[in-house]
Amino acid sequence: MKKFGIIKDDLIRLASEAGLFLEDTFKHCSGRAQLLAKIKDNFKPMYSMEIIDIDWLRNYYSEEDLNRQLIYSTGVVELFSDFRTSIIIGDCRCVSSFNATTVLAFDKAYIKTMGIGKVYGYGNSNIEASSFARIYAYDRCHVKASNYATVFSFDQANVQASDYVRVFVEGSGETILKCHSSAYVRNLDAQVEANGYSNVHHNGADGVHVCEHAVAVDNPHKGVTFGGELAIV
Repeated sequence: MKKFGIIKDDLIRLASEAGLFLEDTFKHCSGRAQLLAKIKDNFKPMYSMEIIDIDWLRNYYSEEDLNRQLIYSTGVVELFSDFRTSIIIGDCRCVSSFNATTVLAFDKAYIKTMGIGKVYGYGNSNIEASSFARIYAYDRCHVKASNYATVFSFDQANVQASDYVRVFVEGSGETILKCHSSAYVRNLDAQVEANGYSNVHHNGADGVHVCEHAVAVDNPHKGVTFGGELAIV
């Protein structure tokens, strides 16, 4: 077991090399557990900037240590915690059905959420969401959403949406709509395919493709496409 001082010094050194100065953030920590709790509070910037990674965490902390702070890196996890944030990394698989749960997913983690919670997906994580869940997808995250979920898509995230899902497309990834789902597209480089009574509102994006029984509205040009046929209104 590595000593607290060694972990803290290594963490501050790695952060400084990345241009993130954390001396004040960690100066009041007095033990390994308290330091890990503070790491969790600052997990997103440190993990995204590769100041820490799964190997670094496993070098200094056991899986049991991580789990106490609701950080999971392996196996299958069913979340039982409301109102607190859980972090899923590595190839861990997670199932959540709590309405107030917030989950951050990194690496190749897999999340299945069936409540009204929030999931933030980064890296190559995979998220399956339904029942009014709210999903924020970044990097190359893959999302499969259904049953009134809401998805906010950024970067190169890919989304498959069916059964009354709303997708707000800010990135340039691919979005496929089915069964009465809707997309609101702000990125001109986005790729959107609309099928089966779904609809797309966009600002002139060339990558919007409309199939049978779907509708696309080109807001600045006042163009409406019905199943591949363009009408000017």
